[in-house]
Amino acid sequence: MGKYVLYGSSNIVTGETRSFLSYAKSWWQVDKINPIKLYEENKSIAGFNLLNLVFEQGRHDLLSHVMAELIQMYNQNKIKPIIDSTWAFEEITDAMQRMHDHKNIGKIILNPNQERRRQSCHNDIRRDSYSQSSDISPPTSSEK
Repeated sequence: MGKYVLYGSSNIVTGETRSFLSYAKSWWQVDKINPIKLYEENKSIAGFNLLNLVFEQGRHDLLSHVMAELIQMYNQNKIKPIIDSTWAFEEITDAMQRMHDHKNIGKIILNPNQERRRQSCHNDIRRDSYSQSSDISPPTSSEK
């Protein structure tokens, strides 16, 4: 058995416009699943929607508990997030473009206390913003 993972479903439709035709084209390209075949092969499908859990099911307590555990794990250095880059609020357009273009490896951080360092563009890799983690290294100029 294997796993079929779909996450970030808002990324299914790409491009500047999200028209009905764009959605229809994306839907057509997604794998179709036969429920009878799932049953015959002892497979299942499960889903998770955080917004539904918190707002429709009212499970704020569960989210608070999980977040407290994550913060505790972070403080104990058991987990370490990978930070791609940090941006000033004035650079939000460039930060969003970087994420839209799938050029980030890790989290993109908006820092309200950070001042704009220079005129940036979405192809600019901000070498000084990488996490101090040795897990990743900044891309070279040939990777831009």
